[in-house]
Amino acid sequence: EPVKLPMKVRFGERPTTQFKNNLDAIKVTLMQAPSMDDLRKYLPGFANATWSDLPDDYDHLLDDEKDKLIREVFLGRTLPTALETINLNFRIEGISLQEVTHIIRYRRASFSADCSGDKWWTHKAALVPNSIENSNGFMKDILCENSEEETSPDDFYQRYKDIVLAAKNLYCDMIDSKKISIMDARYILPRCLETYYYMRISLGDALHFIKQRIDKQIQPETDNVIAYQMYLEILRQFPVAKGIINIHA
Repeated sequence: EPVKLPMKVRFGERPTTQFKNNLDAIKVTLMQAPSMDDLRKYLPGFANATWSDLPDDYDHLLDDEKDKLIREVFLGRTLPTALETINLNFRIEGISLQEVTHIIRYRRASFSADCSGDKWWTHKAALVPNSIENSNGFMKDILCENSEEETSPDDFYQRYKDIVLAAKNLYCDMIDSKKISIMDARYILPRCLETYYYMRISLGDALHFIKQRIDKQIQPETDNVIAYQMYLEILRQFPVAKGIINIHA
């Protein structure tokens, strides 16, 4: 019997494409994490078991006292494995395949992908770097008036859009023919199309990831923005983390 597919069937739909600035599109959301109350229940004792006479020595501390100990854990001044007990689940949206390759090479995390082989990417937005978005051409004004050129050679933004639209139209035409599968047709899609990933990572590894990607000397701007937004999400969840990362290091 025919299998009922979980994704929407889009035969015959013509592609639509919104062009977005690649930095403005990025959105990092902490979807799930333990609360401060959750950490207070176990983390002070976990991190200080080495010096405890009794298992519950740290259970009866006031919240302020527990929070000071939790901050010590965040700063890496206690048992380092304590940070591995804090699992975070992020959703990273508004990224291209370029950013995906940077994110998934971090090996101490788990990922769930917005796949291109199991559903149509007909209406995916296209992400555009600042430099291209602002390259609108100046040679058109100096070309001969009777030139048949419709686009200035250095209007890189228009040429960029033309190629994206042509690729997506070919993609849909191939799938609609029912001779080419989605898995094969996706080869023509440009890597600038917007996608998203889920990322499961421990707090210890998240801090390491952020410190690597916040580096403005070598990491691309998109990595800087992703790292900064991840840090903001951690601060919202765990106020005791304030100041543990120097974003200008």
